[in-house]
Amino acid sequence: MIDNITYQNQLIAVIVSHKFSKPGIHFFTPDELSQQLGYMHHPTGKIIPPHVHNRVSREVQYTQEVLFIRKGKLRVDFYNDQQQYLESRILEDGDTIMLVTGGHGFEVLEEIEMIEVKQGPYLGEQDKTRFVGITAEQVKVIEFSNINSGSVGMIKKPQKPREYKIRGKRNNSGVNRFDISYESDSSK
Repeated sequence: MIDNITYQNQLIAVIVSHKFSKPGIHFFTPDELSQQLGYMHHPTGKIIPPHVHNRVSREVQYTQEVLFIRKGKLRVDFYNDQQQYLESRILEDGDTIMLVTGGHGFEVLEEIEMIEVKQGPYLGEQDKTRFVGITAEQVKVIEFSNINSGSVGMIKKPQKPREYKIRGKRNNSGVNRFDISYESDSSK
């Protein structure tokens, strides 16, 4: 249900299928990326403690964008940094994709509604280099069902998402303190 698109050990994109469902908090991206993609599934009554995000300087060198497909069907064509076509995927209602590196193009297969999230500030055309993409005859769509079969050399098996545990305590001053940790899979 998680598809990491890679080329020569470079993460191109992460797709979270609308079928993914697992309790808890799961992040699908490496910590060093300038944008993070996570999934949360909590029962009714779960309390997420109030918090603010601290001002922390970060350097963003490439725009990474996330698309939430609300309705419709979209073909995503993936390219490497040299603008060479790699392969394509079909996204549908409820799917989410994070475009990390390389290039990408799209064809709307069914009328689409989607939400896009990316880092700012927006710099217009300075932010991207447009190039000529593939023709319809060159499209190689890889289906989700074929991802883990080992038949496609450039696809890396998805990493196991991190599972977080949150423990809360109140100190003597009445201030809540929360410890967040995740368990790593030692079988890697």
